[in-house]
Amino acid sequence: MFLWDRIRLFSHREVFIKEIDGVQVVHRMKKVTQPRSVKMKIGFYTLSINPKNPCGSLDFNVKMVSGLAKTDPNNEYIVFVSKANRDLFVTGCLNVKLVLAGFSNERRFLRILSDHIIVPFLILTKGIDVFFMSASGGSLPLFTRKKCAYIIGMYSTHHLEQVNLGVARRLFRRFMFRMSCKKASTIVTNSLFAKRVIMKFVPQLEENKIKVIYHGIDRNFGQSSVGVTMHSNPIIEEKEKPYFLFVSVIYFYKNVHCIIEAFGKLISKYEVPHKLILVGQLDHTSGVGASYYNKLLSIAERYHCSDKIRFVGYIANNLVPLFYRNAFAYIQPSLYETFGKTTVEAFLYGCPVIASNTSATPEIVGEAGLLFDPYNPDEIMECMYKLITDDTLRAKLIEEGYRQAGKFTSEDEINAFIRVFNGVRQEC
Repeated sequence: MFLWDRIRLFSHREVFIKEIDGVQVVHRMKKVTQPRSVKMKIGFYTLSINPKNPCGSLDFNVKMVSGLAKTDPNNEYIVFVSKANRDLFVTGCLNVKLVLAGFSNERRFLRILSDHIIVPFLILTKGIDVFFMSASGGSLPLFTRKKCAYIIGMYSTHHLEQVNLGVARRLFRRFMFRMSCKKASTIVTNSLFAKRVIMKFVPQLEENKIKVIYHGIDRNFGQSSVGVTMHSNPIIEEKEKPYFLFVSVIYFYKNVHCIIEAFGKLISKYEVPHKLILVGQLDHTSGVGASYYNKLLSIAERYHCSDKIRFVGYIANNLVPLFYRNAFAYIQPSLYETFGKTTVEAFLYGCPVIASNTSATPEIVGEAGLLFDPYNPDEIMECMYKLITDDTLRAKLIEEGYRQAGKFTSEDEINAFIRVFNGVRQEC
């Protein structure tokens, strides 16, 4: 008769003692794998932002580090920062640690070297379990740690379909994009449109590898501007109302020249009292900032409406809602967007939206805005005039906008990321 007893020793090896006719035979088995700790070390990459060039990417990284730290205390977040941007990520949370990982995007070439030398070294030495990188160029480190799950945020696909980048830069980004897609455990993007673009350029990807997580807008965005009035803040003057509003860094693909031409035609044809206010700094990274600005001025002069157009430049986030709240309507004319956060911000503050009918914009706007062909200034003008002459339509769009804004919350975005982090860990 056989008698089996299993004994677990302190060395975590299993020993089976089999007794046969009074003689004990010991069998030493292989080492038992201990269950991994529930707590993960999640690396969060921030080097792609340039603190000297505020933009949506900077806002996203700051919001996510703060939100994840507060919402997910069970995991430890190791934030990869540079000397230039580290002050942006001081959260006061015990589960957040900042590590210097080289240079951020204010020194682009050195940042690329940091991505492929310093970052993989830190992933190894810090024992990172899950590494998240948000990168418009899609450049996961060339050397990766086998025990680490890599997640890449593909929030910009301009380099795949737009041609306003230099040839060398575009080819480099496309190569890194495809390499990163293949290496990543999961790809996160911000719209169904962007997901289709990624699948188009890397058709061998499994569809379920790409997760769509819409950007969320913090309900407290611009809270410090509550109570600020026209009279207490000189940024906007009463005489500038009513005005159409545009908010963004002024890149060429944002199509500001078509707004100005449409506005010029509106003033010439209908002689309305409206103004146009453009909030956002010029793009100086592509080398076309000054020449493009001169082009915008020349269009305004052609239609004799320079005195009705105001370039505000960059302003702090807490003042942006002041412009939304007092605007007659918001115009989003971009030729290419994978999301378009400013559109949702306008919804949130009761500003009716007229927007481009291309790329991801119709997906985000839904039924809450008027859509136009961004290549047709006459069509943009007619949408503007329709809002001026139809108060019922304007009121309807405001109500629809509030409902649409409710679909894009920071809480939903952060919780979706936590589910992705936990999901890839379980797959490892």
